[in-house]
Amino acid sequence: DLNRVLVPKMQGRGWGRVIFISSSAPRLKIGYAPYCSAKGALDAYVGNVSKEISKDGVIMSAVAPGNVYTEGRYFSTLKGREKRDFLSNYLPIGRLAHAIEIAKVVGFLASEDASYMAGSIVQADGGAR
Repeated sequence: DLNRVLVPKMQGRGWGRVIFISSSAPRLKIGYAPYCSAKGALDAYVGNVSKEISKDGVIMSAVAPGNVYTEGRYFSTLKGREKRDFLSNYLPIGRLAHAIEIAKVVGFLASEDASYMAGSIVQADGGAR
């Protein structure tokens, strides 16, 4: 586990960031059950461990993206009515995310500006429901 190696070094320096990629799936309770369960456990891990390490200046958090456009993957292949129905039923923003949008959230969490984000699970999901 990388956290066992890296977090103590961050604690020794008095500063660090640990950022996980979670998912909107546990909140929405949709999708493949083992995947949703694993991401839900990850969210709990972030919340618990952050309580222990934030006092040492190490901020652990996660980003929970929704559907991200990835060439060739299921959501990028939706067309016509199927696409319109999916977007209107699940994504009020009306489109899939672009990877750069999620990367910018990760960049923020990695910055000094995120010093008060300990244990946060940041939803970047286009208002998914």
